[in-house]
Amino acid sequence: MPPKAKKVYKAPANLRSLRDAMEKRYGDSVVRVADRSPLEFIPTGVTSLDVGLGGGWARGRYHQVVGQPNTCKTAIIITAMVSALDRYPDLGVSYIDVERTVTEERFLSLGLDPDDKRFIWLQPRSGEEVCDMLRDQMRTGLLSMVSIDSVGAIGREEELYEKDAEEEYVGRAAKLLTRMSKQITTIAGQTNTAVIQVNQFRKDFASGMDVASGPTIMGYMTTDSVSMRRMGGAENVLKIKDEDGDEIEVAHKVAAKVERSKLTTQGKVAQFWYHKRDSEYGETGIDQVKEAFDSGVKTGVLYKENPKSSWLFFPDGRKANGEAACLKVLREEPDLLEAVRQGIVDKLASAQVNPEDQIEFQRG
Repeated sequence: MPPKAKKVYKAPANLRSLRDAMEKRYGDSVVRVADRSPLEFIPTGVTSLDVGLGGGWARGRYHQVVGQPNTCKTAIIITAMVSALDRYPDLGVSYIDVERTVTEERFLSLGLDPDDKRFIWLQPRSGEEVCDMLRDQMRTGLLSMVSIDSVGAIGREEELYEKDAEEEYVGRAAKLLTRMSKQITTIAGQTNTAVIQVNQFRKDFASGMDVASGPTIMGYMTTDSVSMRRMGGAENVLKIKDEDGDEIEVAHKVAAKVERSKLTTQGKVAQFWYHKRDSEYGETGIDQVKEAFDSGVKTGVLYKENPKSSWLFFPDGRKANGEAACLKVLREEPDLLEAVRQGIVDKLASAQVNPEDQIEFQRG
């Protein structure tokens, strides 16, 4: 008796019928490039960082900001939320405050009104609530941006009621974060929502290096990761004397490096000043005008006709005598500031990353 013939899968006659079969069964999971809309971006507030990310925080994508304490991670998130509300006035933003450390005054000092009806401020009690809040908000399609501050503070609900933290809970927390990452990636793409998570560095005992907290899959699922550190050196710190004559730090310089990106060339570094409080040097928050000035000079958008001269020329042909005068003009004329920023974007977009460039970081 002859052996039974094996069943052989009959492939579609051609690739067109294969695509048609996939679309019939899986619907819009089959990607058609012609039907895809171009990416939209939310400005970070730092022009050179926007360039490093390919345009800013991409909507429909999952992003990570990681760094040591006191490197303005939260500030850059709040600044981005202000940009999102300005660019998409019909959409809202949400801030999931896992750490419960941000105050109403902090939001106001960075330009975000917590009473704005388009702003949702949430304080979850557990990691499970973080997942539920993310899912429920994003599915509405009513938000342009959701932020989580921070991943390191997320814990499982059962930890709230247990006296002792056991190893099994650590594993369960990792599984929770893994599930959260997968949900974010899928729903963000479906609803065109930018999701930005704040994370912290932890010491890897095997290598001795700083690595981001959380399971490894969080790195794979995010579109990009920005590492933020304080720049070393006395010239990168501004201090004033208080009423008692003691020196207090009011501002410091930060380097934000695009460690990983799936949209553009990674490795670009943005440098900017962050003011902790109002002082004679500037207002609280990221000094966006000073960053545009520094980047403008570096790229030649703001230039001198004579290297020995103190006169700086703007893109429209006007000029100002010295840095202080130039900054004053840029602060008073938003249209000119935007022209400078666009010039920086055009210059930096085609620039290649020099692997020999070194940034000195201050750790701890």
